Amino acid sequence: MYLFGSRVVYELMKNSLSPIRDCRRSDLPQVADLFVDTFPFGWHSSVEALVAYFEDVYFGHPWGGEEFPSLVFEQNGVISGFVGVVPRRMNFNGESIRVCVPSALMVRQDDRGRRNPIVAIGLLRRMLDGGQDLTLTDTANDLSRSLFVSCGATVAYPYNYSWLRPLRPFCAGLEVGSRVLPQIVPKLVKPFARLADVVNSAMPFNPFKVKEHANFLIEDMTPAMQLDAMAALPNCSLMPSYDLSSLKWLMKMAQHSVTEGKLSRRIVRDADGRFKGWFIYYQNRKSVGRVLQFVSTRQSTQDVFDCLLYDAQAAGLAALWGRTDPLNPEFANHNRSIFLSKPMVLVHSKREEIIRTILAGQMLFSGLEGESWMAVNAWS
Repeated sequence: MYLFGSRVVYELMKNSLSPIRDCRRSDLPQVADLFVDTFPFGWHSSVEALVAYFEDVYFGHPWGGEEFPSLVFEQNGVISGFVGVVPRRMNFNGESIRVCVPSALMVRQDDRGRRNPIVAIGLLRRMLDGGQDLTLTDTANDLSRSLFVSCGATVAYPYNYSWLRPLRPFCAGLEVGSRVLPQIVPKLVKPFARLADVVNSAMPFNPFKVKEHANFLIEDMTPAMQLDAMAALPNCSLMPSYDLSSLKWLMKMAQHSVTEGKLSRRIVRDADGRFKGWFIYYQNRKSVGRVLQFVSTRQSTQDVFDCLLYDAQAAGLAALWGRTDPLNPEFANHNRSIFLSKPMVLVHSKREEIIRTILAGQMLFSGLEGESWMAVNAWS
């Protein structure tokens, strides 16, 4: 019934008087104000800096934007709804397909503090009815899931799980708990947590001890090195498609998440120089570092994961957080990880074979292919 109702709402909005239209650069100050109103803790700089960031993301990307624009809901000159869109390319069994990645779905509150779901449904319907082959988002919560699913999207369950791997377990527990505890509690307890981790690291049996891999070389990775490494990976049915300019742009934009620390890009080779894998993560010192991308050859997953843990521990992180890979679901099971079921990945396509491929776990997917690289979507 909800699905039918959302279609009726959208059909009514499709006429020439529809308040939904393509977003223009001149709309961005209002969009930024709407973002601050909707996500008061989602940006850590000025509104002017947010306007510039949105212009870079939605108008400055290297994939062209005329065919798949971001959308606004405007009435009487006031923008009360927005959904951002970044078009991408992926490779589906040798075919180059068009992908849309929506983000920052927002609806302004009315005088009674309510946000009209009809506005959100109208924006989503307009976006999903575009000419793209696939739409995907990887930061969905329960509310956005219900909106997307009501518009015909599917929950990509194989990609819905993430792992949290403590490196300094007492500090890691405190960092996670600080999201629900009063601010004064972590400040008082932190010195004791650090001391407990020092004592724990000296214990003969430490379940969170990290292996040092002397037989592997870990070095900084440039976009050109990453592009060469991607060419060495075994093919799967649905894979990201990059060139050097788009990869450089993504890396530049991912570095905007300044509250998460330095973005570390590392490639792993064995003693003979053979490629084994790479990882990209935020070195959020003394806190939880978010893994944006983890890729390895099939035989080297455990070794590359051990190198990631060693690198992060040396950088002073308390824990690492990343998304599970259905192409290789076993490795995190054996690494003292805690598993979580959020955030959710949602997908939509008019081509059933693409959805079947994703639900079968045959997509090479990370935070770079979704929206997790955006500073406004940072997990913190």
